[in-house]
Amino acid sequence: MGSATMPNPRGPGGPGGPRIRLGPKPGSSGSPGLSAATAHRMARGFHAGVTAALVMAGVTYALLAAGLWPAGELVPHAVLDHLIPIAIPAWLASAMAISVHLLYGGFWGTILVLARDPVRWFDGLATGAILWLVQQLAVLPLAGWGIFAQKADARLIVFALLTHLAYGLVLGLLARRLDDGAQGAPEAGGPVGEAGAT
Repeated sequence: MGSATMPNPRGPGGPGGPRIRLGPKPGSSGSPGLSAATAHRMARGFHAGVTAALVMAGVTYALLAAGLWPAGELVPHAVLDHLIPIAIPAWLASAMAISVHLLYGGFWGTILVLARDPVRWFDGLATGAILWLVQQLAVLPLAGWGIFAQKADARLIVFALLTHLAYGLVLGLLARRLDDGAQGAPEAGGPVGEAGAT
């Protein structure tokens, strides 16, 4: 009979050898997750997008107050009026419109910082121009104004482009600051769930 080979007590898994971890590390969720640096970057990109959307809304409201905005109401309000068949209070319509506007801006801010690393200011301008095109082709018809404002004042094409470029410029500048201050971001050493794990 052949002799059985005894396991090396100092080999892998033995009392004196390195330990083999079969499960997830303590404190982790068991899934790869996002790195801390990526999660931090996404949050900063969302905040940059929301801030840029606020600036865009401010510019649009200023044009409306000055009597320069070519439409009788803002695009988000017009979309709600056209899609919701029942009358809702003006304050609720305004709250819904600005909420959608800010979330939309924050979403695209997140997409930009994930797609471009580093982000340059003209990347923001390009994002604003793309979103303007999306508005003209998809959003204005939802407001009943037709593609490129065919059923509304044609000047809306130009004014909408100006407000979207304002959004894009602010977004690009803020996202650029994100990259310039990246040294203070958490290290990309592991998943968010492993922060603090030993």
